[in-house]
Amino acid sequence: MANFVDASPSAGLPGEVHTSQLNDLGAIRRYSDGSEYIYLKGVANCVAGHAVLFQPGSFIAILVATGLKGNVAIATAAVTAAAYGWFMLTGTYSTPSTLGSAIASNVPLFIGGVSGQIDDTAVKGDQILNAVVRNAAGGSAILHVNRAFVGMSNESVG
Repeated sequence: MANFVDASPSAGLPGEVHTSQLNDLGAIRRYSDGSEYIYLKGVANCVAGHAVLFQPGSFIAILVATGLKGNVAIATAAVTAAAYGWFMLTGTYSTPSTLGSAIASNVPLFIGGVSGQIDDTAVKGDQILNAVVRNAAGGSAILHVNRAFVGMSNESVG
């Protein structure tokens, strides 16, 4: 069974929703499979697999939407506006809820036309860097992220 492996203490696990803040916002923890998670305050209408943006300093999730810039993470649960939880920062996620329809494998990714979704349709200024989809077929795929971001550069997140 996978678990957090770094020496910093943390409460809860990816996939859990916390009704009160149990960790410092912006805390990053490494998981035993090499993935990393960041602790964020949630956002309305968030479901597991949604892509969110966050800014260092506030560490409040915002569903990705065209024209927005920032660091990207993937929700591991329905962490809504009144909640907190761990979001994937680096790792692999099998996630049909994040992807727009008919997404292709191994192509650049962009913010989709629906809040929280990503797509392979090119939109100037909305490319998500450090993220790729593999094995896309039949409405599902595997999303790989490595401290993904939208904008000119990846701001420090930890």
